[in-house]
Amino acid sequence: FSNKHSIIILLVYFVGYVSLAGIVGVVLTKLIFKIDNAIHPSILMAIILAILVGLVYLVREPLMASFRFFKRNLMDNLKIVLKNFGYLWIFSIVSNIVLSFILGDRSSVNQSQVVDGIAAAPVLYAVMTMVFAPIVEELVFRGVLYQKFRSEKNYHLAIFISITLFGLVHVLQTFMVTLDWTEFLFMFQYAGLAYFMVRSFEETSSIWGSISIHFLNNALGFILVFLTL
Repeated sequence: FSNKHSIIILLVYFVGYVSLAGIVGVVLTKLIFKIDNAIHPSILMAIILAILVGLVYLVREPLMASFRFFKRNLMDNLKIVLKNFGYLWIFSIVSNIVLSFILGDRSSVNQSQVVDGIAAAPVLYAVMTMVFAPIVEELVFRGVLYQKFRSEKNYHLAIFISITLFGLVHVLQTFMVTLDWTEFLFMFQYAGLAYFMVRSFEETSSIWGSISIHFLNNALGFILVFLTL
């Protein structure tokens, strides 16, 4: 992505979505539905679709070029994605076991909110977890942050920045509300998952490699939660 596109993507995600979307959602819900201190599902759907469509349109040309490159060796790239997806789930299982020894039978607040959201508004959370998150988060963390810090000689710093910020953004908002320091333990789990997304990005030389593994992870998680409702 160009520097201009990269700056816009970072501003829209970190300022528009992470920082302001909740406030805007609460205000619009109050004005339209007369409900206090909540975000109506239709309002949240409108916000995430606006961000998704806007960012995809902004980088439509490099995104399509990357997709065409991904399709050139489609079967090989799908094998890479599935291989890393297997590694990701092994890591997820092991990290869950380790965290259960440390924290007992609890999950991150972010994960609990997703589970509650799927039960309350399954269509909204299907879009958020299987469409919005894989595309928008990969544009931010692999498309911009990883690529901007990566060089031919050194990509370790790029990996560290990409996966650390990915982990941080999934726990920081919760910590700011609860002030529960144990939430940061889950940061390492999210960062570990992000590492395998970086691997897919590198091994396929396409952002669609990381989008694909992100989609598979979230889709399987959504299905498992939905089937238990």
